Amino acid sequence: MAAVAASGIAAAFVVGAVGLGIASVARTLANIRFRRRYHHRYGRSIREDAAALERTMALIRQEDVTGCGMRLVCELGARPARDRDAHGDAILELVGTLPPGSDLHALSAGEGVSALQEYRRARSLGERGHDCEKAFRFCPFNGTELMSAVVGYVS
Repeated sequence: MAAVAASGIAAAFVVGAVGLGIASVARTLANIRFRRRYHHRYGRSIREDAAALERTMALIRQEDVTGCGMRLVCELGARPARDRDAHGDAILELVGTLPPGSDLHALSAGEGVSALQEYRRARSLGERGHDCEKAFRFCPFNGTELMSAVVGYVS
């Protein structure tokens, strides 16, 4: 009984990370299907794609109450490309990057900051060598543990 309760608590912590994994796999599959049918961008505009991504990220952020999804993105951003797997690369591709010269302090979780900007900020923190554990202190798991949960869920 205690093991079931502990696994339920752990699942609640990693829901943001798993959401990122699911969204990145879904987007990768959608892009593959789209490219197979069309070699150019017909139908959906770039603006519609951006709005859909923002809605997806807002849903993930809403469930990411402990910040484990952001910690995962931070730790993936800190890793050299050669040390990431395809899932990690897909998550970073989903999130994207901040525009050059963005002020990380101005993008702290506050009013007017979109979910996508928050995850991009987390990536930038990792890329710039910040301590991801300290930045997302409510998440009790490290990047390796979070990626294991993501891979276990999406595979």
